[in-house]
Amino acid sequence: MTKMTAFESLIAGFSEKMGTEISPASDGSVSIEADGVYITVQSREAQGDALLFSFPVGDMKPEPAMMEKALELAAHGLGTDGFYLGISGGVLVLSGAMPLSEASAEDLANKLLALASATSKVGSALARAIAEYAESKVESEKNPQSNGNFSMIHV
Repeated sequence: MTKMTAFESLIAGFSEKMGTEISPASDGSVSIEADGVYITVQSREAQGDALLFSFPVGDMKPEPAMMEKALELAAHGLGTDGFYLGISGGVLVLSGAMPLSEASAEDLANKLLALASATSKVGSALARAIAEYAESKVESEKNPQSNGNFSMIHV
């Protein structure tokens, strides 16, 4: 019998606590739903941690208004509850790492719930930014104004 890795042991303990059958896929990842948010937990044994990540706006491609708000939220982790907000494969990803040494099922549950909460918060903020941008665009089309640029016509 082979010895379980720290990640496999953590997932086994979490699975037992939750009363469900959860086991890592061949790539060392597990997908878990927490408070309606799908989160992937990826083993990074070489780094001694696990990476948890979610997609706050699904697979929607970032638009300028979304990117501006994402940068604002990501500044110092203040709008993301300390999680990292970035782009991977053309979509926004919210992520955080969790050390595997001495990690318990409760630690994993707490981290999952914190990421689920942050994902919902970030997703709502980004959705509002997109709606506000769309509304302002419609308003500017209804009431066009000069942008202050002048051009000279020589006769």
